[in-house]
Formats: sequence, C-alpha cells, structure tokens
Amino acid sequence: MNESDKRVRKQFLTMLIASIPVSFVSMALSLSSIPAELSAPAVYGGVFALLAVLIFSFVIYRCAYKKPGTNLLTFFLVSSTIGLILTPILYINQKQSFMNMPYYSVSVLVGFVMNILWLIVLWNMRKVNKRLQTVK
Repeated sequence: MNESDKRVRKQFLTMLIASIPVSFVSMALSLSSIPAELSAPAVYGGVFALLAVLIFSFVIYRCAYKKPGTNLLTFFLVSSTIGLILTPILYINQKQSFMNMPYYSVSVLVGFVMNILWLIVLWNMRKVNKRLQTVK
C-alpha cells in the first residue's frame, strides 16, 4: 500500500467519523420541530435512526476499511448518488412542510455538501480497495 492509498483510507475514516455527529445534529433539528403531542413516538424513531447510523458506520468501517471490499462501497456509491440527485428535488417540492424546522435550509445544504464529499471519498476508497484486491 503506497502513501496515496494510506491518505485515501485516512480520508475515508475521517469522513465516516465526521458524518456521525452531522447525522446526530440533523436528527436533533428534525425532532425539535415536531409538536409536543407527537414527540414521544418521534423520539423513539429518532433513537432508532441514530442506532441505524451507528450500525451503518460500523458495517461500512468493517467491510470497507478493515477488510477491503468493493461490493458495499459500490452499493453506497449508487445509493448516495440517487440521494444526491433527489435532495434538490425534494427540497424544492417539500420546502413548505418543513419551514418550521429550525435551520432547515442549512441542514439540507450541509447534508448536500457532505453527500458530495462522501461520494468522492467512496469513489477513491473503492479504487484503493479494488487495487488491494488485485494485489492479493
């Protein structure tokens, strides 16, 4: 593994770790806009979503970083690309229903930028893992 590969792997790990608190903050902002009578079920859904983020992070860390595979990276590359395409469309069409959520536009913009960075890192990590698989 050369220095470039190590740098890409370090970027992948940094982006993965950075995405966890961004997900938590985004979830907290979403939950803060829910009316009080619906907040209990929403909190349970939020806890479930945060647990899903942690499980997702562990699975992708294990399958892409510890054991250099490409299948899961390809799946996340495709699903992240679809999310990147749908984000502006959903933002424009559903903006009125989320206007009471604090910092909604900022949350969407940060998520959009994180998604672009995530795609770049996933693409580079997939290339590194593909190269590592051919060496073995």
